[in-house]
Amino acid sequence: KQGLKAWYPLEANANCSHSSYHGAAVNDTTFSSAIYGGNTPMKPRAFDNADEVQSDYIGAGTAYFNRSNTDNINFTATDSTIASIANSNFTMSGWVNIDSFNDHMYILAIGNNATGEQAGFGVHTGNKFFLSCYTSPIVYTTADSTNVITGTWMHVAVVYTGGATDEAAFYLNGVLYETESVATNVTTGKIRIGAHTAGSGGYIDGN
Repeated sequence: KQGLKAWYPLEANANCSHSSYHGAAVNDTTFSSAIYGGNTPMKPRAFDNADEVQSDYIGAGTAYFNRSNTDNINFTATDSTIASIANSNFTMSGWVNIDSFNDHMYILAIGNNATGEQAGFGVHTGNKFFLSCYTSPIVYTTADSTNVITGTWMHVAVVYTGGATDEAAFYLNGVLYETESVATNVTTGKIRIGAHTAGSGGYIDGN
């Protein structure tokens, strides 16, 4: 797990099993250790600094988010931690099962949405993935109603490469899906799962 920053089993709470970046459930966010019926060895993984997308055969945990209840998970982190994660090369990944597509639903967001400093990965109306950075336009993948769908588990990831490259590579079920140009500039803020970092919008519907 070289470069791993945080890892969230989501079996009973929002604690990180790798570091001290623990979170707290907001509103009616619920956790389960048997969402897959105990038949799959996969466990969701939030974000890391690995060079390539990784998934781990270690269990089955999830958090359920109801968009109408504004459910999300909030994490407290120092500004230096935020900047070190969101301005370097990073990977955000996890297993998602979307109930419905709405406008800019965040799987994971780092930074400060209120000041325009944020790196946020999520799904969008029209069966798309996106990465929002606000220092440059939000980038979207091509609409795909065949593979990016509701009611099924998908392993999703975005790999950001900064510097001279400044690009986001989106992966679906372990396969490179699309690459877009984008740049981040994050110096302060929070970390959230299931909403943008201001915690007042961008709520996700599903697991």
